[in-house]
Amino acid sequence: ESSRVHFEERYELGDMLGEGGQGVVHAVTCLQSGERMAAKLISKVGLSRNAKARLRKEVDLQRQVDYHPNICSVFNFYDEPRRMVVVMELLPYGTLYDHVVAHFSSGGRLDDDEYNEAHVSRLLQQALSALTTMHDRGIVHRDLKPENVLLVDAGANGEVGAIRIADFGLAAQPEPGDELCECVGTPGYTAPEVLAGLPYDTSVDVFSLGAMLYALLSGCEAFAAPGLDDEEVLQRNRIGRYKFDASWAGVSSEAKAVVKAMLMREPSKRATARALLAEGWVQGPARSNTEPLR
Repeated sequence: ESSRVHFEERYELGDMLGEGGQGVVHAVTCLQSGERMAAKLISKVGLSRNAKARLRKEVDLQRQVDYHPNICSVFNFYDEPRRMVVVMELLPYGTLYDHVVAHFSSGGRLDDDEYNEAHVSRLLQQALSALTTMHDRGIVHRDLKPENVLLVDAGANGEVGAIRIADFGLAAQPEPGDELCECVGTPGYTAPEVLAGLPYDTSVDVFSLGAMLYALLSGCEAFAAPGLDDEEVLQRNRIGRYKFDASWAGVSSEAKAVVKAMLMREPSKRATARALLAEGWVQGPARSNTEPLR
């Protein structure tokens, strides 16, 4: 955006939607079209030069791929004297994390019959399609987790229709020949090679999505277990140790095979996003178990 055009010349600020470490998010209305959007406002007070560059890079990487229907769109970016503003699409239906908790908790909004493997496979298919587009451009998200996947709508009968991958704050696009080694991400979803400080590539996103799939199918985190403290959970994550316990009794062997292919400890043995899209279980409801997940 031109520095001569200010954010408030084009948008009317609405209610605050949330607040985080980077800034505050407000609902906004485009003065020209009347369309409602979301805007993240980040104050430059105390913001380091590296942090400013990181935000510009985040916007650039997301804009490279936000034409994909399952990646959150960035409409405008304003770098003003006292603040930076990112204008994005407004997705008010919560996150995939909210959706999973809603189902597996006693107060879930979904009927048992509506949350099944067919439903989960449709969610996975969308996420894998988005990853394929990102990885084709050499972009590694590095922080895939249910909290960073937004719901586009509530869907029919409370079932999620479309999803969007968001929050490219840790995303990277290394130059040819460069290696990624930085230990970033969220414990419980981070690939073992990242936690070990080894060089890594796009396959770390597949591992993270595999940990998400584990949660979607069971309602439990892959590396957590009753009685384990945070350090023990992190250690299980480091070695890629998980198991299919009693909560998996009703899950098909085909679904488990997809989880295994995504959570392989060795990156070279881990399936790619493109290969996973061709898997029968991922392809659609006709080949997926329609028994309710509980």
